[in-house]
Amino acid sequence: MDFRSIVFLSVARQLNFTKAAEELHISQPAVTKHIKLLEESLETTLFERKGNRIALTDEGYIVQKHYLAMHEIEDTLGYELQQRNNKTQGVLRIGGSSTIAQYVLPPIIAKFHQRYPNVRISLVNSNSFHILEMLHNNHIDIAFVENHSTRSDLNYKYWMDDELVIITGMKTIVEKEQLTLEKLKKYPLIVREIGSGTLEVIEHRFKDHQIQMEDLNIRMHLGSTEAMKHYLKEFEGIGIVSYQAIQNELKWNYLKILPCEEIKFDRVFRIVTRKGESRRLIDHFIEFTLNYNF
Repeated sequence: MDFRSIVFLSVARQLNFTKAAEELHISQPAVTKHIKLLEESLETTLFERKGNRIALTDEGYIVQKHYLAMHEIEDTLGYELQQRNNKTQGVLRIGGSSTIAQYVLPPIIAKFHQRYPNVRISLVNSNSFHILEMLHNNHIDIAFVENHSTRSDLNYKYWMDDELVIITGMKTIVEKEQLTLEKLKKYPLIVREIGSGTLEVIEHRFKDHQIQMEDLNIRMHLGSTEAMKHYLKEFEGIGIVSYQAIQNELKWNYLKILPCEEIKFDRVFRIVTRKGESRRLIDHFIEFTLNYNF
């Protein structure tokens, strides 16, 4: 594909000339010029202004559909030739929400890199909200998230189940007997920051039991699971984190799980890609991840 088509696809995805310029590392006037020249060569108008925003025209949608198809064909061609020569290569920019990026993805990426050493991989770690924003803005190619909500501009695929558990440190003031929802509302609680997929799941589960976050005794929001685990070792209260994140702490008796039969914080991990975009290398990594033997 020529550069004009790449510029067009960027503007069509962002619906913003400035953001497209930033994504392509060129000036905004250059983006405008490329779109104008493309419109002249196709003898049609691709974008229309709606107030302070732009939108694709009907002709623009047709061009987008065919350029995306052309991009996928080119990508598949290059990938299959690399496969025949045993030289699978490329760049993968992966984003993972905190729990997934820290505790689940690293061994998968390591195994993938062993098998395909010519693929350069980067992994970004943030909360689910920021990871999905990065995916939307084309700063990453694949997102692995743990939040509950969805966005209409992205594709979501089920990956695996996860469970959040209530934990406390060994210096806890929590009573020894069975934890109940009424007791849970009273104990000092630390949770993840706003925008965290973990916090979103917790909010939804409590709402299912007619409990609002304001009903809880929340003492602090912390920006990572690691921070929560270290804090809980000295904190006389409780926290709610992924079971995946506390294997070592349970083994070393730094933290313990407090079962509560009245509420379960189950959730799923999901793989997210941009709608209308497909690359063989991305698809291959997703397939590898789905078949990984934990």
